[in-house]
Amino acid sequence: LQSSDSGMYRCEVMHGIEDSQDVIELVVKGIVFHYRAISSRYTLNFYKAQQACIDNTATIATPGQLQAAYDDGFDQCDAGWLADQTVRYPIHKPRVGCYGNLDEYPGVRSYGVRDTNETYDVYCFAKELQGNVFYITTTGRYAFKEAMEACYDKGAQLATTGQLYIAWKDGMDQCNTGWLADASVRYPISKRRPNCGGNLLGVRTVYRYPNQTCYPDPSTRHDAYCFSASTDIEAFTETPLTYPATEPEELFTDEGSAFTVQTITERVEQFFTKVSVEEEAKADIITLGPFTPVTLPFTE
Repeated sequence: LQSSDSGMYRCEVMHGIEDSQDVIELVVKGIVFHYRAISSRYTLNFYKAQQACIDNTATIATPGQLQAAYDDGFDQCDAGWLADQTVRYPIHKPRVGCYGNLDEYPGVRSYGVRDTNETYDVYCFAKELQGNVFYITTTGRYAFKEAMEACYDKGAQLATTGQLYIAWKDGMDQCNTGWLADASVRYPISKRRPNCGGNLLGVRTVYRYPNQTCYPDPSTRHDAYCFSASTDIEAFTETPLTYPATEPEELFTDEGSAFTVQTITERVEQFFTKVSVEEEAKADIITLGPFTPVTLPFTE
């Protein structure tokens, strides 16, 4: 099943000359998302990739889950670990630097089974939100530690990246950058409008540098996305906002990101028409022996 299969279905059961009908709602839960470490691109070995997903309320995605996400439109020119120790990435629009083993054909690229010490990004799968993600702000906004304290004061904690992705999939829409638990800064857009990602949908990520590396400095000020196991908490602000709820003007488009994820930088010293040069990981494809992910311990 794919996320796009969610909806209302009419079922008809026939038994002899009798038949009965009913309408049921099908909800396909879960979302695959690309995850990059705080420091730079391609820094996670297999074990650290597994842990990165766990730390973000997710598990490392399986090839089947990545394929289903691709079938739903997922396009990301970043090689990432999967649960079977393979490294893959989904491409709908083949382009220079993102051809992989399929050349100019669309599909999920694969480098085969890789040595666990090699480093890439990772694809995680978050299944269901066991609580509620909500947005908070205040006059002057928050530095990272202040955001942690603000969520704690409301009986919550900073949301993880996986929790924000699930909240976005469930319809969360907020055109304001906010801190998350891993010190990243992101914001979810589920309603198309020009001043929030150029009419594109997705979870936006703020990076410190235009080449999509390093999270913002912890002293920079943003809003916050909190998570509570309670489901009766609504988004709110401590004081009236003195700035419009739109994304910063210093926008950099990442054409190859999942679900049209975009990145923005903290400075407007120069304008880039493209955030970074998309390029797949360079390596020969090799085949290793059979592998069972669950039998491997996590080690640094």
